[in-house]
Amino acid sequence: MVEDFLPALPENEVPGKTDHMETMFDWYRHVGLLTITAMNIDVDSPACRDHPDLHFSILRGLLNRCARLVLATMKISRERNHGEIVAILARCTMETAVNGCWLIGEEDDGSFQKYLANGLKAEVKFCDLVRENIAGREGEIWEIEGRMLEFEKQVMSLAGMSEQEIVANPGLPDFYSRIRQLDYDDLAYAAIYRIGSHAVHGSWPDLVDHYLETDEHESRLDPREHNVPADVKIFVACSLHLLEFMRRYLRFAVSSCRERRVFFQRLNLVEQRIMKVFCDYAGR
Repeated sequence: MVEDFLPALPENEVPGKTDHMETMFDWYRHVGLLTITAMNIDVDSPACRDHPDLHFSILRGLLNRCARLVLATMKISRERNHGEIVAILARCTMETAVNGCWLIGEEDDGSFQKYLANGLKAEVKFCDLVRENIAGREGEIWEIEGRMLEFEKQVMSLAGMSEQEIVANPGLPDFYSRIRQLDYDDLAYAAIYRIGSHAVHGSWPDLVDHYLETDEHESRLDPREHNVPADVKIFVACSLHLLEFMRRYLRFAVSSCRERRVFFQRLNLVEQRIMKVFCDYAGR
């Protein structure tokens, strides 16, 4: 029974409690545990649908990546002074969840092959450059080059694609197109992804927000102390992305209506509790 494997709910419903970060931290941890639970569903079970093993491997790998990012975020944010790093990890977590949702929604249009080819195009280019260098030495292969080429060969073999197939595949559509195919509006894209990418790339708004502050005379920006708090909104946004990824994965993977329903009930309950925390935090 799936309910036997679901993690216990956080015990943070304390009347009058106003530490939204502490409460949201508990819920974020719970979402991470649910992600691990979804990842570990036995895909060989009679309750699961029949999909190619590689498709299951990709989606379970993405769930595993999300779970590890949640774990890393929890560890570094425990002292509440790594907000700039939390922002980077959050952007990675949400993009991973979006990729998983998109793969499931566009499976009939070859989404998994596009995903594989997109990631392998750089590997093909790298192999071409290595082989050019080898040819320039009249066929002499350095040991490190041999290891790299063997690794790239293995990665492509596991994907079941040749170099010619990888080059011929168009790869993934741009991220905005994927977001729109998932029915995100332009405001969500701008707020969560465009602005969220500042933390990844170190653009000017990110420096002002996390790494610089005015001096005592407010005449110059100097390096900021290591004292950036994490943002409750980031934990909320990441949690909602992961909950949606899990919903789509369960529909993709599990054929048993009863098993799905039990898991869905938990996901819906967690979303309601998280939105309650956010509305209270935002004063709505």
